[in-house]
Amino acid sequence: MSRWIVLKAVTSLIDESGVPEQPPGRFALLWHIILGSLAIVFRRQNVAVLPTKVHVGARETVFTECPTLNDVLFTSVRHRRPAFVLPGTLAPVCRYFGVDHDRVLTLRCSSSGLAICFGHLHGMEVVVHASMNGDGKWVARQFEGAKIGRQLVGALGPDIIDGNSAHLITARVSGRPITPWQLTEDRLQAAILAALEPLKHIFDSGHWTGHPDDELIDELQSYVMRSSHQAQLQPALDLLKQWDRTHVKTVAVHGDYWLNNILFSKGHVTGIVDWDRTRANGCAGIDALHLAFMSYAMWSGIPVSELLADVCTDNWHFPWLSSYCALIEEAFSLSSNDLRYLAILLWLSYFPFYDELHPDVQSNHSSGAADWYTQMSSPMCEALLRMQCQPAVCRGA
Repeated sequence: MSRWIVLKAVTSLIDESGVPEQPPGRFALLWHIILGSLAIVFRRQNVAVLPTKVHVGARETVFTECPTLNDVLFTSVRHRRPAFVLPGTLAPVCRYFGVDHDRVLTLRCSSSGLAICFGHLHGMEVVVHASMNGDGKWVARQFEGAKIGRQLVGALGPDIIDGNSAHLITARVSGRPITPWQLTEDRLQAAILAALEPLKHIFDSGHWTGHPDDELIDELQSYVMRSSHQAQLQPALDLLKQWDRTHVKTVAVHGDYWLNNILFSKGHVTGIVDWDRTRANGCAGIDALHLAFMSYAMWSGIPVSELLADVCTDNWHFPWLSSYCALIEEAFSLSSNDLRYLAILLWLSYFPFYDELHPDVQSNHSSGAADWYTQMSSPMCEALLRMQCQPAVCRGA
């Protein structure tokens, strides 16, 4: 699903917004600038201003009763992203999300079918998750994950106000996420180290079961057996079966812990969001691995699969990540061999999640999906082949 289609779907759901079928051409863009400007001048209609920063899997729209002419012109002219005119009032939006009608609302549409609205309810800043397509599983996951998160990290996790199968309302956690691509490498490293601290507290509350992530590995085995990419993924699964996890601590795992899901204020972590991939009995250290390697991948533009392959080959794109891995080993009582297996487990877990977000990917054989699978498979498959040729390393000898 393209970002444009996601935007069109959510605005159509909330209000008859007049979003065009396709991204605007030159003359259509000029028409939207005129419409947006007239809406500002006459205050007859609301304006949805698209922001300048767009994430790969999501689109944010700001609905406001008081847009400025600069919002329309700057967004449209400089970034060729028109300010859409929404007929009527914001009442449909407010009713749908249960927020006060006289405040600025920020709406984010995720590729998982969730609409996420930021606004006010009874004088409190809130975040509302609601299903765009009637499938409540993502809302339910957020609800269950948020409960675990609140227990684990206290005020850093979202405080649940109300929740059911259709929507989840939580108090808004303070702070702002850090986008890695806007940082220098020194600031990126400092942010990663700051974000590592909550994981250390979670580690202290874990326990030794001898079977961390058994459920995940079983799910991955079922996934690989039915996957059209079984030939590429099976060697990784075979290696995981050799991993003795009896000395790896069992902890609750966030599942998507990286800088974009961590809120900061003045260099300190103030909140952790997006708990929909949380699991209660995971491997200690896997969130820490994802934190640095996904953040570095987004910062550098190098696929995360290439960076994770460095853990297995010990041939590093970024020497700092090697030092960071040594820090993870010490902080979470892991061996270097455990870390290799964690990298394999993390890498494998990306595949079913990608398929879940793109349910038609197995049947339509799109070029984009093929490129993603190639990009994700090749580096790690080569690294795993080297590991299989070194049985002493595989057994941790």
